[in-house]
Amino acid sequence: MKQLTLAARVGVGAGYKQRAAVAVVVAVTKAAMSTSAKLSGAAPESTKLFINGEFVESQASEWIDVHNPATQEIVTRVPRSTKHELDEAAHSAQLAFGEWRRTSVLTRQRKMLDLQHAIRGSMDALAASIVTQQGKVLADARGDVQRGLQVVES
Repeated sequence: MKQLTLAARVGVGAGYKQRAAVAVVVAVTKAAMSTSAKLSGAAPESTKLFINGEFVESQASEWIDVHNPATQEIVTRVPRSTKHELDEAAHSAQLAFGEWRRTSVLTRQRKMLDLQHAIRGSMDALAASIVTQQGKVLADARGDVQRGLQVVES
């Protein structure tokens, strides 16, 4: 879920306005595909970083395995990002915020409506990702997604 939050925050502004909601859907789709691959016996994909409007492979030398609490299978691997990657992400976010701050209220509203639409269209995939990564029951996971949507709506 942290990947989704980062994608939503960094993906807005500095030329990424059109990709913010799409980035969320892409991240959810990749997480769902990784989960499906693991269930089919394939090795899980590593989680990519979202920097400067793009998903990129980390150059990290250390990785954290994310386990499905119900099965203990590895769902994905998350990088312990390098200092350079963190600096690059922070700089990109700073530039994005500068552009977002200069964006009109109507454009901001449109982007938030697009994000709401993307979340609504991916509720099942988001809930499935929460179930797989956090071990919650599906009803609780759906509630988490609904509460996240309420935050975007307000």
